[in-house]
Amino acid sequence: MLSPLELRYIMENAFLPTVCKCEIDTAGMMNLKLINARTNEAILEERNIRTADLSSAREIATFVAELKNRLSTITVVNPERRRHRR
Repeated sequence: MLSPLELRYIMENAFLPTVCKCEIDTAGMMNLKLINARTNEAILEERNIRTADLSSAREIATFVAELKNRLSTITVVNPERRRHRR
């Protein structure tokens, strides 16, 4: 079993260059927020994830892949493009 600090490090780095804020409480529940680095807007939030369900490298990789798949279906507006459209 990974420590909360190790799991947090893995999660926050798994989504780079997208900003990932990871919080793990003392009860072993994790909240993730993926943020657009340019606009600072939340793109995706996952709450109440049981860290006990992420106890192996395979479980973590599967979870990250599922979130990346969901992230790929979300349209993120690029503020640079918005400014140049008229």
